[in-house]
Amino acid sequence: MRLALLAGAAGDCIGRVHEGRPATGEPLVPEGPWRVSDDTALTLATCRAIVAAGRVDPASIAETFAREFRAGTYSGLGASTLKALRDLAQGVHWAMSGR
Repeated sequence: MRLALLAGAAGDCIGRVHEGRPATGEPLVPEGPWRVSDDTALTLATCRAIVAAGRVDPASIAETFAREFRAGTYSGLGASTLKALRDLAQGVHWAMSGR
């Protein structure tokens, strides 16, 4: 599991500089420093919530997202993710957040 998370984070770092851009022939591996995006941050938050709850619990995951959002943990959020996290932080039920 750790290797899968590490590989996902590495792919996130490599792909981040190319996201939303047309292919240009630039090197696939950008120079450092590498930074993970909100995708990796939210994946790790999901893992923390599952470990804390001992099971996959959407309410626990949503509370972890909201708590970390209020703490300013996430950066580089897209509009839809930002709306969903703002909703969660304001107490909107997880199933209705982002609508």
